[in-house]
Parts: sequence; structure tokens; C-alpha cells
Amino acid sequence: MTCDLIFSFQEFFKIVPGLAIFPISFYLAVKKIGTGVSFSYVWSISSIGERISSVVLVNRKDRPVIIKSVIAACEGVEIDLHTFQEPLILKAHEAIRVVPEPYSFLTLKGEKWVIPHKASEQNIDLFLVLPDRRHKCKPLFKAPWYFVRKYRPALAASKHKVTHNGIVYNPEAIKFIVLYLYEGKQMTTFIENSGFISESTGLGVNMLRREEMISPEVATATLQRATPGLVVNVSWPRG
Repeated sequence: MTCDLIFSFQEFFKIVPGLAIFPISFYLAVKKIGTGVSFSYVWSISSIGERISSVVLVNRKDRPVIIKSVIAACEGVEIDLHTFQEPLILKAHEAIRVVPEPYSFLTLKGEKWVIPHKASEQNIDLFLVLPDRRHKCKPLFKAPWYFVRKYRPALAASKHKVTHNGIVYNPEAIKFIVLYLYEGKQMTTFIENSGFISESTGLGVNMLRREEMISPEVATATLQRATPGLVVNVSWPRG
């Protein structure tokens, strides 16, 4: 009886190392299975309106992720934030910042539409289009359980670009387009509805008062007074 007990203990201690490393092995295996990407985003208000200006993607797995495009979804509407010319490879445990392609405004069913962003809650989901499927990312900063919503089939919002000299702008967010010469180079900038000048290099001011924005002619005269000798042309934005 004593011999059998001793033998049993000996057999038990042989398998103890295996039992000890099993949780670690299981954890490492899980880290290599499936896709796990977290995200956070920056919401900005600028001369091209309100929008997601950048997205951070964090790969939680020990395997790379091949990404064809990034899609945001908000209240049942999808926005193609960024489609990569060549698939992006997010390496294992890598974190990267993606700057979405610029656009002037969005339309939904032919009408202008603004993402109904809510600073008080997390109401924007993010999806990655992979070679074989879609992956829904988890928020990098997890929202409380009572904010978590089930995903619903989404409509798709269309992106529109309005440009001047290759620069994307939102006609509803700016008052005037400004063209001027600085050190022999033609410069393009915009006067926002608030009067702020988005790029003021070479100009004598970086903001106009309301009474100085009555018309393109008044704005032109104001800029010329601020910078004597300035060759400048101020015009209304295109729709």
C-alpha cells in the first residue's frame, strides 16, 4: 500500500510541470489565433468641417493583419475613411496612425450629411476590410457596458471633394479663397467663417474681423493694407 502511494506521488510530480505550463501555452496559442485590433480616433473641427482626422490601430495579436481599407460606422451609416493603394500590413503588437483621405463633405441619399459624433459617448464603430472578411475593432478605451450597441446593417455615406489648386476644402466651412504671391511662389489659403486664416505664411495677419469680411473686395483691401505690396486675390468658394 505504501509503495503504491509513493508510486502515485512520483507519477503526479512527473505531470506537474506540464500542468504548470499549460495555462501559458494556452495563452500563447490564443494570442496567435484570430484577429484582434483595437482603435481610437481624433475628432477635429477645422476649415474642412467636423470629421475624424486620424485613427490609431493597435494589433493585439502575435500575427500580422493585412488591411485593405478602414470603415467607420455611426448610427447605421458607413463612411469609407481610407482605402489603401497597397494593403497595409499591421505587424504583431504594432500600433500605427492612419490619416483618412481628405474630403469636403458627405452626402447620404443625395443630401449633405454630418457624422453625428457625440463627445459624451462612444457612438462610432470601426471596421477593417481584410482580404477575406471584415473585422470589427474594439475601442482602445473601452466604453461602459451601457454604451455598447449591437451592430446594424449600415447605409453608405458618399465622400465629395472640392479642391482649389489641389487643396481640399469645405465650401460651407470657409468664407473666402485667398491666392497670393510669397517669395515668387503662388500660395493658396482659406479664410474660415470665423475669420481665421488657415495658412498665413507671408501675410501680415492671421485673422480678419467680421466687418473685414463683407465682400472679397473688402477682404483683399484689408490684406493689402496689412502687407504692403502684396499681390493677392480673394474670391468666394465654389459650391
